[in-house]
Amino acid sequence: MRANEFITEINKGLLNYYKQQFPTWPDYVVRDFAVKNTKNFTSADQHKEWIAMAKKDFDNYTWQLHKDLPLSLDKFDANTQRKIADRQGGQANPYNVPKDAERHELQKQMIQKRGVSPEPVILRNTPGGYDAIEGWHRTMQHLNAYPQGYKGPAWVATPPPIDTKAAGVKAGGGSGGVGVSDTRDIQMGAELDPKTMMQRAK
Repeated sequence: MRANEFITEINKGLLNYYKQQFPTWPDYVVRDFAVKNTKNFTSADQHKEWIAMAKKDFDNYTWQLHKDLPLSLDKFDANTQRKIADRQGGQANPYNVPKDAERHELQKQMIQKRGVSPEPVILRNTPGGYDAIEGWHRTMQHLNAYPQGYKGPAWVATPPPIDTKAAGVKAGGGSGGVGVSDTRDIQMGAELDPKTMMQRAK
């Protein structure tokens, strides 16, 4: 099958394609994380590289839906807190996120009308706190509305227990370098191609 034919077939059933690649991921995570960040890819190599990095980043992770997860700024890891500070809670857009102001305003209005959003955010559990994966606009507007903290739904990825006998091996398969979870300074609503990901790792 030629590359352009491969892309056509993928785009016809992108959700099913990624569900096959990540059979242990919840459907919501596949849609809001994998499909959302790859739907504009134009080559087979882009899909293959994203899949390889995602499998490396989330190797043997387990997913759990928390309906009322306590969240506040201090619950997030240092990297997520830095990115929130860079964006000044939605007042700045240093990462050139498409339609950033409009999306912040929409989330702000929705929270004002109905309170905490029923739509889950996607997080990764790390020793330093939660690593925000998807749902940045909702998260920042919730923190603005509830600076003391709030409870909301979240899909949380947790790495496997660390094997203390395997010296030098990190849980989750991570071994440094760039991965899909290391590019969310741009992925907060914008899709990246793998070439851009690799350039930002240099």
